[in-house]
Amino acid sequence: MPRIVYVVAALTTTAHALRQTNAARLTLFGDGCGFRAARLDAAIREHPAVVAAARRGRLGPILRFIREVFGVEDATDLIEATPQLASTPLAVLAARHAYLRRVGAPHGAQLATPGLRPPLLGDLCATPATHDDFAEACGGDAGDVAALVAAFRRGGRRAAADGDARLVRDLLAHGWAPAQDRDRRGASAAHVAAGRGAVDVLSALIASDAALARDRDAAGATSLHWAACGVRGNAAGTGFEEGAAELLLSAGADACATTHDGNAVIHWAAWQGGVSAVRTLLAAGADAHVANDRGCTCAHWAAAGGDTATLAYLRDVCRVDLRAPNAAGHTPLEHACAYKRTDIVSWLVSEEVVDPRAVEYALRVAALDADDANLNAIAGMLVPNI
Repeated sequence: MPRIVYVVAALTTTAHALRQTNAARLTLFGDGCGFRAARLDAAIREHPAVVAAARRGRLGPILRFIREVFGVEDATDLIEATPQLASTPLAVLAARHAYLRRVGAPHGAQLATPGLRPPLLGDLCATPATHDDFAEACGGDAGDVAALVAAFRRGGRRAAADGDARLVRDLLAHGWAPAQDRDRRGASAAHVAAGRGAVDVLSALIASDAALARDRDAAGATSLHWAACGVRGNAAGTGFEEGAAELLLSAGADACATTHDGNAVIHWAAWQGGVSAVRTLLAAGADAHVANDRGCTCAHWAAAGGDTATLAYLRDVCRVDLRAPNAAGHTPLEHACAYKRTDIVSWLVSEEVVDPRAVEYALRVAALDADDANLNAIAGMLVPNI
């Protein structure tokens, strides 16, 4: 047999195998991504939802929305009947659908029934630049629709910061995954809600994902850390959020959790949470004597925070040693000097909790900034103890 015949036969066999492989891939793609493979012709393949799904090899955002919110496993007929559905920005689509729920209009699987597709589904996907037609179709207000769309675009962490539990629930119902949405600190909406005491928001988040009660940011701080001292925006140490802490503890948060460098929840509580925060954590099993990786105890943290009541509670109730140094040899009194906590220094002096090293340290620091009134006051309190 001539060699050319073998070559042609080999090419034919290869082409057939490729066709079978492509057909199998197409079938798999159709089954896994919400389309019937037999209907994936040239027209439907050009839809953005199909292109996005093909690129990722899995459900794209629009198709996931159709499956999870509309309850439609096979989106072929739906997108063929309403092609604009595939190209509507997801934030607009999700927000408008949330608005339908709010006003009691047909939503979810009802939108996928033939009797309602179109006009209401078509109005849902109307030109995103204007919300007038959609609002008129569902008997709503265009301004309210626009406001909800804007809120959806700002996202869940902003909603948590605003304490908007209703919006958080709307976002959760439309595919928002809080555990995957984090800021530059690695903090989730659970941290944000806990830090500002947004109990209703935190409750909705934990109901959607129980693991958020033990969620950690990039430094290893849990949502309970944030509640223990209070965190609002970039301001840490805004005060104990008792309601949030109680909710987190009841949902399984670890009262003994530490950050990557060993800072325990009770350390943050001693710093800016006050006696009530420390007491709450002790009742939940925290150890008042635990030290971080640098050897700092709750006494060091309380001295740096400036609350004499907390320091007194740690000494009198928890029996924490206020003279014990950290790994670098610094005592709580030295921390009070470093953070210019005149009230703490005054109280420690009155309680005769003074060590020569702290006095020398305070004088050195004061000498570096002779114009600082607090440092001069601290030095004046400590000089008689030389």
